[in-house]
Amino acid sequence: MTPLLSAHNIGYRVGNAQLLEEVNVDVAGGELVAVIGPNGAGKSTLVSVLAGDLKPSAGSVEIGGTDITTIDGAELARMRAALGQGRTPGIPFSVAEVVAMGDRSSGNGGTSVVAEAMAAMDVADLADRIVGSLSGGEHTRVELARILVQDTEVILLDEPLAALDIAHEERVMRHLRSVAESGRGVLAVLHDLNAAAAHAHRFVLLGAGRVVADGSADEVLDAALLSDVYGHPMSVNRVDGRLVVLPRD
Repeated sequence: MTPLLSAHNIGYRVGNAQLLEEVNVDVAGGELVAVIGPNGAGKSTLVSVLAGDLKPSAGSVEIGGTDITTIDGAELARMRAALGQGRTPGIPFSVAEVVAMGDRSSGNGGTSVVAEAMAAMDVADLADRIVGSLSGGEHTRVELARILVQDTEVILLDEPLAALDIAHEERVMRHLRSVAESGRGVLAVLHDLNAAAAHAHRFVLLGAGRVVADGSADEVLDAALLSDVYGHPMSVNRVDGRLVVLPRD
C-alpha cells in the first residue's frame, strides 16, 4: 500500500542540539499510528516536520507523493490537518465558530459536517460558549472537532488526549480509530500507553530523536524495550485481550 505521507531520513537540528536524526516514518490510509516515547524524544518536533510547519535539516517529507516543501499553504491545508500542543483559548469566538473554521469546502453541507464533528467530540452542548471560558479538556475536544471538519486524508495530532478525562479519552480514541479505518491516515503523539495499546494499529517508539522501534503493539510494547527507552522499569501484561503497561518499583 502506498503511504499517504512518508518521511525519509529526517534530521532536525537547533544549534548544537540534534532533535531528530535519520527518522523514517510512513502513514498509510486505514491506520492509526501512535508515536510514543519519553519527554524530549522528539515527538512534537516530528509532528511539526511532518505537518510542514518546520523544515527538516536533512531528509524530506512527501504527502501524496509530493515534497511537502513545494506545496503552498492553502493546498497543504487541504491535504493534511495538524493539531499542535499550542492551543488558543483566548480568542473571542464561540465553540461553533471555531469548529466551523476547519471547513474548507465550498460550504455545501458544512453545517451538518460541523454538527457531526461537534457531536463526535461531545462539544455540541458547548456551541455558544466562548472558547476562552472552556476547561483545558473541553478546549482540546473543540480543537479536535475543528480538525475533523477539515476533512483531510492525513491527520497529525500532538497530544490529542491532553487534559481529557478517561471517558473522553476513550471516546476520542475510538473515533480516531474509526476515522482511520474509513481510509484516512492518522498519526498521534500519545503519552497514555494503555490508550494507545487499546486503539492504535501501529506504534513508532522514539528515543533521543531516533526511531527505536516501529511495528505492532506486540512488537513495540515490550517491557524490556520500554524500560530501556523510558529509563524506568515497566511491566507489560495482557488483560481481557489488551496489553496493559504499568510502571514497576
